[in-house]
Amino acid sequence: MNSKLRPENQNLIHNIKNLRLYRGFSQNYVASKIEVSQNGYSKIEMGHAQLTLVRLFQIAEVLQAGAVELLVLTPNELLISVVERDHPERIKFSDFQ
Repeated sequence: MNSKLRPENQNLIHNIKNLRLYRGFSQNYVASKIEVSQNGYSKIEMGHAQLTLVRLFQIAEVLQAGAVELLVLTPNELLISVVERDHPERIKFSDFQ
């Protein structure tokens, strides 16, 4: 990952990659859904390509998340939110705070 990224951008990149892995999607799958090459998508995840708002919303849709979630939540907060939304029958993490 590009170490020159600002912290908030690093969170965004981590969130995109972590959520893609959680969903079990390959880079190639996400790339095909947003109509870019796998190499182009890889550059997004490495922080070597600028991410437009349009592209962010496309990625969020494929990953079944909100663009705002990807932008503002920490990686841990995002995964907790997604797991709670995906599995409402389970005990919520917030029940223990």
